[in-house]
Amino acid sequence: MISENYQYLIDTFGPPAMAHPLDAPSQAELGRMLPPELGGFLLECGIGIWLDGRFQFCDPLRFQPIVDMLLQADRDFRPERTALFGYSAFGEIMAWNHDHGLLQVNLPRMWASISAVVAGGTPDQTVIATLAGIGDLNYGDWNEDDTANAPLLFKRVRKAHGPLEPGEVYGFVPALEAGGRAHVETARRLKALEHFAILAQFGPATLFDYAGGEQVRVRELGPQDA
Repeated sequence: MISENYQYLIDTFGPPAMAHPLDAPSQAELGRMLPPELGGFLLECGIGIWLDGRFQFCDPLRFQPIVDMLLQADRDFRPERTALFGYSAFGEIMAWNHDHGLLQVNLPRMWASISAVVAGGTPDQTVIATLAGIGDLNYGDWNEDDTANAPLLFKRVRKAHGPLEPGEVYGFVPALEAGGRAHVETARRLKALEHFAILAQFGPATLFDYAGGEQVRVRELGPQDA
């Protein structure tokens, strides 16, 4: 059953488009991997796309290898307590960590941030507040040449290369961390799981704190020295 909070998101964005149900093993693991209302939403609505591909949900069990690659033996963000459930058009992922909250990682640039559960709040309220933000007209977009104030790419890439299908993402070839540039011509429609596995190899991701309104480096994700 869909909770009132997630029904609000459906009323706002519509049901996920081109959705398909999770398979039985994934359904059985949702209660362990995700906050309860989010798990119920995915069981009811399946895995699909919002806002023409600006965001889409994915199968946490199938995408667990990406979490394992990014976090490895991180003592705080343990991969077995973290589940990836969605991503933006250009590969900014959302994952739930049972100890610290909502972990977001910009895979093309290997930047990470955390949204902790506020005092008196619930894990689902944290997720819902973040998902509500995808309604921003620029959510999931990318500046051309990865330069601030440069023209945005989503609509132009979508027109040039076609709309995303479930399980796809727009990626830059070569990858930005390999010296690539963000242009319509360098963008491709790629299989998200395979593309994310390639991007994860450019890690470790750097965790930043934005609480004070500035980008403050915290540390790298992954194994730490004792």
